[in-house]
Amino acid sequence: MNAITRDEPPSAATLASAAAQFRALGDEARLRLLHLLFAGEGTVQDLAARAGLGNANASKHLAVLAAAGFLHRRKAGVRVVYALADAAPRELCEVMCRRVHDQAEQRLRAVRGGARALVPSRRSGTR
Repeated sequence: MNAITRDEPPSAATLASAAAQFRALGDEARLRLLHLLFAGEGTVQDLAARAGLGNANASKHLAVLAAAGFLHRRKAGVRVVYALADAAPRELCEVMCRRVHDQAEQRLRAVRGGARALVPSRRSGTR
């Protein structure tokens, strides 16, 4: 597989694979589970309780993330323990959360700026 460069667009197969990876991340519950795993590995039961999900629902979401290659899983007796496969999920989440935060701040500044434009200035001489 060739490395992706800015000069060459990715192949159709690479784009299809990337789209599948993004779909795996495209669920709030899965992102919540990922964020919990940033602190370290956890069992389905522990992660479900901390994420406010049922065990079956959490297990389904964790399986999707594992199938996409974001998580490793191992058996510990009768339990399954999940952990991040590498740093990519954390990096992706940090980039997107920073983007969402920046966009929210921009909207807030725009609203505040618009509100100031509606309030007459004391210096304008109007009362």
